[in-house]
Amino acid sequence: MTGSWYYGSEYLTTNDLNILWGDAAYDAGMFTAAIQGGAVMHDDIDDTKAFGAKIGTTMSDITLGLAYSNVNDSTFGMFNLGGTTSVLYTNTVANQLVANTFEFDADKFVVSAGTNVLGGNISGIYAYTDSSYTDSTNEFDLVYATNLTSSLGLSLAYAYLDTDVVDLDNDGAVGGSANFIRAVARYNF
Repeated sequence: MTGSWYYGSEYLTTNDLNILWGDAAYDAGMFTAAIQGGAVMHDDIDDTKAFGAKIGTTMSDITLGLAYSNVNDSTFGMFNLGGTTSVLYTNTVANQLVANTFEFDADKFVVSAGTNVLGGNISGIYAYTDSSYTDSTNEFDLVYATNLTSSLGLSLAYAYLDTDVVDLDNDGAVGGSANFIRAVARYNF
């Protein structure tokens, strides 16, 4: 079990920001399971509350996973709190590249698979998001990560995002699709 509390004095306004987060994980040998939950609280915005769950297993050399998250209809989505990591188990490449990727009042489902190959790890992820902002968002990610040396790591990612936007003002907006390519090199001192 882990828990955290973030505090920002006079964040964006004269009011303070508080973020509470916790998760619990269990390793049953053949599978792992985890749940998470938290809240972003600020007097000038509606509180953001989120919940997530995941289950995973390894068969032969293939890691398989299923994850689910729910974020309420607040002013903020569950934004990143530490570099490119996210508090949600359903984090995808688009979440890291597009702020709060259609995750207001949202349910998100993720299916993932990965294996070690070519001196690194390759993984594929499919994500489906249903929210009040979008009729549906489908995302496919393909990520390869490796350590070139003990200090230098490299990751390459491709993401395809397709969104059907809710036409709230009847202007004919229907959404669209986008392709993302991301390359990251990390040097550890």
